[in-house]
Amino acid sequence: MLEDLEPVKAFRSCKIRTLKDDLDPKDQELLDTYLADVETWTPHKLSRALGSKGLKIDHRQIDQHRDMMCSCKDAVK
Repeated sequence: MLEDLEPVKAFRSCKIRTLKDDLDPKDQELLDTYLADVETWTPHKLSRALGSKGLKIDHRQIDQHRDMMCSCKDAVK
């Protein structure tokens, strides 16, 4: 029964993607725009601005998402 046992790959959902799933389409589009605008929206600025709207995202999660170091990289393949 256990002969073909393999380790299960851990999967952590990207916090940005999880947040986007809870937003309406207009806000999803706006968030994508803000994430793409690295000149205006540094990770710290974007994190604080989203926090002021009740959306808690750490600046490190924004960095990871922008660098595709989150689970979104697997979804894009």
